[in-house]
Amino acid sequence: MLVVLLITCCSILVVTTESASKHDYYDLYNDTFSLYNKNVRPVNNATDVLKIHIYFSLVYIHELLEKEQILVSFGYIDLRWQDDSLSWDASAYGHIESLVVPQSDVWRPDLVVGNSIEIRQKLGFDDLPIRVYADGYIAWRPTVLFRTSCHINVQFYPFDQQVCIIVLETMVSSALEIDPIVDNADESMLTEYLPHGQWDLINAEIEKFEEPFSFKTSINIRLTLQRRLTFYVLNIIVPIFCLSLLGVMVFALPANTGEKISLAVAIVLAYMLFMSIIKDSIPQTSLPVAVLQVYLSLFILLSALSVILSIIILRLYHKNPNDPIPRKIKRLVLWQCCARCRKPNQIMAQTTTIAEDMGNQNQMNNVTWQDVSKSLDIGCFWLYVIVTLAASGICLYNMIIQ
Repeated sequence: MLVVLLITCCSILVVTTESASKHDYYDLYNDTFSLYNKNVRPVNNATDVLKIHIYFSLVYIHELLEKEQILVSFGYIDLRWQDDSLSWDASAYGHIESLVVPQSDVWRPDLVVGNSIEIRQKLGFDDLPIRVYADGYIAWRPTVLFRTSCHINVQFYPFDQQVCIIVLETMVSSALEIDPIVDNADESMLTEYLPHGQWDLINAEIEKFEEPFSFKTSINIRLTLQRRLTFYVLNIIVPIFCLSLLGVMVFALPANTGEKISLAVAIVLAYMLFMSIIKDSIPQTSLPVAVLQVYLSLFILLSALSVILSIIILRLYHKNPNDPIPRKIKRLVLWQCCARCRKPNQIMAQTTTIAEDMGNQNQMNNVTWQDVSKSLDIGCFWLYVIVTLAASGICLYNMIIQ
């Protein structure tokens, strides 16, 4: 029992002796920073290059403002370097191994976000804590809300990928003064990343880039973003392609229903509505133009043309039956009727018979303006079917495959 009590007392004595007091911290701070100049690069010789170890971690992407071409993201940068001017003998100060001070008290590399859209400022803020170790090792971890420029390519919208770069560079220090060293691999940047609802981060790279003429070194963080498609497919792509198929039905609607013009005009207005939605969500640029915009412009033109054709068809349908019909128009109507009644492989074989039938004056006299109207309706219907399928296929190929 006496032995146990003796060991306990000795342990308490050792802990009490080795623990640092408040005065030890005061003395350490005063002795360390009394002659320290935070405006001088911490190297022994002016020709020495100070190595800055950098570890970057992306936490989340707040938003990608496509119209303004701005990427807003958040992350932190872990920087470490050696400052021998801030080293001390730990045993002389109650075995204090590290000290936390405001970053404004310590020299820091003049790193800034090179492609920021805001005023370029040094990382962190004055009261941000920085840890100084007894061997002179400095650990600084500023968090940054990045607002960087990002060139947006909307050619294949909404099946597009965007590549945005965050540039970390020195304001004035050259590569002969500061040498940034990337410590983390590409995949380690995303260990704390939170997924974004609109964009899928499919690749992240960090690389060191040396500018040959300015003698500066920068760190480029390259983020490749893929747009999540579910929302856009359900709310834009599917309605637009359904609308294009509906536009064909203008010519399948009989002329005597009285709704032909109304349907054609409604389709034109719907296309313009979708065009305004897309225009408000992508940059107003001509380099390059979105394939979907070209597709919509084409079908707005075709829809406007369908309104004109519908008016012509209705005028022909309601034309005075006593007005003469040109002979060539009658021939075309009869040829179309014969072509629809016969099988495709019999049409060419019976061309002579058709010609003879068309030459029959009785059959020519049976053709009315309503027949001409219906024949034009059928011709426009199949023409629009071919154009719609071809344009839709080319558009999907360019947006998805390319």
